[in-house]
Amino acid sequence: MKQSKWKEQIELIEAEMHRLGQASDAPAVLREFSKRLSTTIHHFFSETVSFVPDSALTIEQQSFIHSLQLYNLRSVMRLVVNYDVNKGLKVILPGIEKSCRSLMVIQQLERFTKNSKESTDLELYKFRLEEALCSVLKCRQEDLYKEDILAEKMVFVSGATDLLIKKFFAERLSTLFSSNYRSYLMLKNRYFLNLLKQLRKNPDNCKTQYNRFKELAVQFDNHENLGLEQVVERLDFREIEQLVKAQILQTAEGETVLEDSPSLTAAGNYSENNNSDLGPAEKKLGNLDLPVNQTKNGQQNSFDSLTQLNSLDNSTYEQLCSVYSEPLEKLSESFRPVHECSSPFFRSRVEDYCDEFSKFFQLLHGGNLQVIASSHNFTQELLIQRGIEYKATERWGVVPKNNQDEGSVYFRSTNEKVSFVDRKAEWSMLIQARLPFVIKLPVENEKSIEMEKDKLCVFQIGTAFFDQKNKEKCDEYPDVFFKLMFGGHLLSEKNSVIYVGEDPYFTTTLEQMWHCRGLVYLFLMSISHRFALELSSAMQDFLVEILPSTLLVSGEVPFTEPLAPAMSLAENS
Repeated sequence: MKQSKWKEQIELIEAEMHRLGQASDAPAVLREFSKRLSTTIHHFFSETVSFVPDSALTIEQQSFIHSLQLYNLRSVMRLVVNYDVNKGLKVILPGIEKSCRSLMVIQQLERFTKNSKESTDLELYKFRLEEALCSVLKCRQEDLYKEDILAEKMVFVSGATDLLIKKFFAERLSTLFSSNYRSYLMLKNRYFLNLLKQLRKNPDNCKTQYNRFKELAVQFDNHENLGLEQVVERLDFREIEQLVKAQILQTAEGETVLEDSPSLTAAGNYSENNNSDLGPAEKKLGNLDLPVNQTKNGQQNSFDSLTQLNSLDNSTYEQLCSVYSEPLEKLSESFRPVHECSSPFFRSRVEDYCDEFSKFFQLLHGGNLQVIASSHNFTQELLIQRGIEYKATERWGVVPKNNQDEGSVYFRSTNEKVSFVDRKAEWSMLIQARLPFVIKLPVENEKSIEMEKDKLCVFQIGTAFFDQKNKEKCDEYPDVFFKLMFGGHLLSEKNSVIYVGEDPYFTTTLEQMWHCRGLVYLFLMSISHRFALELSSAMQDFLVEILPSTLLVSGEVPFTEPLAPAMSLAENS
């Protein structure tokens, strides 16, 4: 691309961003970003002395593009979402984690500086990053480089004040537009170029690179006469990073790869499922990440309309999130911990922990073993990550030792001389939220009671062993269970009551929960969004199939088979 064409493209993006930022319903982050973008673009062109209309882009110009993702309007909009703190922990936690990884990257880049200006820029970028992180994590500078301490501090991020978090992201947004950040990106690109050279020493890698460069060269004028290094010089930062990723995934002979890259695919699932077969370089690649709202397929993972301005070819699950975006957003934004709650925290009767209840909760998962296993992993991760903040509670019971895994989170050793161990009979947490729509619950005598929009409710999610009738009590893995509670209404004679503070909440019966199980699925999706916990593909596929048939966007519950026939069918299948 010639510099004249590049300048024209950037100015078109600027104009469109300005238009979007001027809209009356534009998010605050979009308005702020568009203002800063205009100022920065004008300043960049006024200060640069290397603008030559008919020449190829300079490295400084490529860095400028990459810093603000000025490849097209869509990529800029993706970037904006990463700084929207109003979207909750789905943005906040990955944003802070990415900043932490950037510090590790800086240490690897220092040896690639060529002059005092580059060294100074990198040091200034590092200083601002350290200052901002120390403030939001409430830790010392040296703690930022200790993984165990850092992991401990991250747990408490969700408890930080809104003011502190907004201050952190305001600082990060300011840094995004700085020349120091552009220098950091140039050095990182230099690192990737060096890594490509190293990988090229392997004949197989060299052949792969040559073929890929040949494909990419077609986009340039007179490409037939361009040598490999000339092609490399013309590629933008994003393409270089993608080449590195592709090369590393094909070989285990690469050296250490940078742990931070805003334009590369997140490989979390890859590394998690295939770690045993990965070389050291590939395992490092698992930390390379996309913008916060982007998935491994380059698709968006947000409920908000901001990202929909430039929609991608979304997966069916993401399309589902888009359809239910309004209630999902309202629900997740209303989440609050339940700080004070009366007994029973746990299910109130012994018979609640028997096979009937276990079958019910398995039925809520469609009876699909993959979905059940995925739900268990999801719930366990939720309890571990958010348990402290949301007052997760545990109830332990003594069971025969047998062959239990005492290293599991569900078991703990007692006296070695006895034949028993402690088993975590139930482990759960409560989330208070507001209903995003009106919903009707069935009560006795074929009547119903209406739960109005914005009514407070409590959702309990956890794991429990439902084997009270089993004398051996030898189940190794608990079932996931849910409980819905609504404030102020006695829903049935079979309802239990708890008190949140001084306010009474009544539990739903299994029949009532079965009727509004679509709301349970909505809670799971909102939890995934709010707490940055990924649902497995099996769980996503299940939700795509089941949610529309159990809950309409309006909150209306379509007619489905009553619980009793469904339970009978499940028992006989």
